[in-house]
Amino acid sequence: MNTLEFGFKAKTSAKTWHLDDVSVIDTNASNSEMLINGNFENGTLIGWQAFCSNLNGGGTGGTITQSSCHNGSYFYDGACAVAYDFLRQSFSMAIRHVYVLSF
Repeated sequence: MNTLEFGFKAKTSAKTWHLDDVSVIDTNASNSEMLINGNFENGTLIGWQAFCSNLNGGGTGGTITQSSCHNGSYFYDGACAVAYDFLRQSFSMAIRHVYVLSF
């Protein structure tokens, strides 16, 4: 099992960051999408683990928000004001396959 993890610490006065339309495509398997709910369009964090910490563990991460999205109706709103905000998802990969990550 492999893990894709985004970790950010917002530098804005609002202390938030936004992520939408995350995709990992396996080009060797008919361009199969590897992520679950990569565009957050089911309005929940299903498929993702979110947390807030300066030590990569513990604390509550951001939420799914409905407004001003890049695409669709929902996006991830990272809101860990005091430390790093992490969002991760694990998926299986095959040796010698080519994967394309976009976000």
